[in-house]
Amino acid sequence: MPIYKKPSKELVYDLINEANPQLALPVTQSNVGLGTPTAITGTSWPANNTKITLSPAPGTGDFIGRQEVNYRRLDLSALFRGQVILIKKFKSTAGSVTGTLMYTLYQLLGDINTRYGMNLTEDDLTNVNILRGNVLEDGQYTTTVTVSTKATSLGYTGTFQLKWLNTKQSLEDMITVRELSGRLVPGGNDFSGEHTDVLTMAGYGLDVSQAWVQTGSTWNGTAWAKTNIVAGSYPPIVLMLNSVNAKCGTDYKITSGGNSQTTPGEFAGFTWQCVVLPNANFPDANSTDFNRLFIFYPPDNCPWAAGELYLHCNYPF
Repeated sequence: MPIYKKPSKELVYDLINEANPQLALPVTQSNVGLGTPTAITGTSWPANNTKITLSPAPGTGDFIGRQEVNYRRLDLSALFRGQVILIKKFKSTAGSVTGTLMYTLYQLLGDINTRYGMNLTEDDLTNVNILRGNVLEDGQYTTTVTVSTKATSLGYTGTFQLKWLNTKQSLEDMITVRELSGRLVPGGNDFSGEHTDVLTMAGYGLDVSQAWVQTGSTWNGTAWAKTNIVAGSYPPIVLMLNSVNAKCGTDYKITSGGNSQTTPGEFAGFTWQCVVLPNANFPDANSTDFNRLFIFYPPDNCPWAAGELYLHCNYPF
């Protein structure tokens, strides 16, 4: 349960209303303005330590005149007596040096309020930089700074010690979007405008074994690593791509002098490989119905294609 869950301005309005139950209507931010607080010197607890002037808020007409009231601002030095406010929060220190800015106090206000049940705001505290020092604790950098209240804070006076301790990166901090799409399509899931041609699974259900039979290829079924596809090479590839075109209405091709960087549908400039199925590196391949897989990879900067084209066959034919 929070200690003080309201901002300091609302705490002052609550004090006024509690002390004046005879009011025809409660004072709020909408009908009464609060002036700048002034410290009352020479007082000690439990005497009031602050005076402030109340005046009607413009345009309401609920009140007239002005009134000065005295109250006690909360002393954070006493509230956090003997306690160092500790905030553990990840910050990458890779490449940083002593004196590198890690956080400002204002960037950590939300963490402080959540952990310690407060509602401190930038109106209450003077901002302070938290720099990377040389002190390590459990292998992580830590820095301690003094936090001071502003003289104009309506609710608080005093100071407290704030200790920042770096920590391992939290999934809670990293993964802020928790509703995930069912699947991320290569090239992105937004098809409302121009989108690259998604090669993935275009030929998933095809058996391209006949491409090798029809060209009289002497391929012995051996797998190979990534190899460049050059213009006009390897007739079986042309027949494979023709099978995809017939199924998907695409215009995949290998032409003499072709360049995948300038011509949509052109596979010259791609790389390809063959693997034996099943294969742990390609768990999404159709290893139930086929024992070989051809993978076609577009260049990273290919302007018209995304993903990889999977084509399956069985060997021996």
